[in-house]
Amino acid sequence: MSKAKKSTAAPKYHSMKEVADILNISERSVQRIIASGVLPSHKFGATVRVADDDLRTLEARSRRVKSM
Repeated sequence: MSKAKKSTAAPKYHSMKEVADILNISERSVQRIIASGVLPSHKFGATVRVADDDLRTLEARSRRVKSM
């Protein structure tokens, strides 16, 4: 049996400002999305961060496909 290798790379976390810039929305809108439970966040002391994987999942779920 082969064992799956564990990833040694630390997960990437974004600040509220970075998330706002990536999504092209205000920081307040990011706060609302987090408060609604749509975007998970992590609190490190007084700092709120969003995992890159969670941000990419939100982007994928929010993608609109134009039907013909």
